[in-house]
Amino acid sequence: MLSDPPQPFRAASMFAELVAAGLLAEDEAAAALADAVARQAPGRDPVGMRTRVVHALRDATAEWRRARLFAVVRIERVLAPLLRGWSDRGEIEDAAAAAGQGVFRPGEL
Repeated sequence: MLSDPPQPFRAASMFAELVAAGLLAEDEAAAALADAVARQAPGRDPVGMRTRVVHALRDATAEWRRARLFAVVRIERVLAPLLRGWSDRGEIEDAAAAAGQGVFRPGEL
């Protein structure tokens, strides 16, 4: 039995980050992945492979959305005392960036 190539699943993970950020529609990402799988995986069950990759996209999107939600909560908790204390803008921006690190893209905050 042939194993699935890893490239479509890495692409699904990257697309999921964009979908969770609202930069790409999930149906567009799924369609692009399905097209790529059809071309890149000759000799494999195309329907099964597409199904697995689209499920991977949806699972990864849900995980990115959860991570973003938790980061927002972290940011709110970090910023609340800074805002109450009238901290300077640079300190607030640095704290927000640190709390959202690894989840938000540069410039999103």
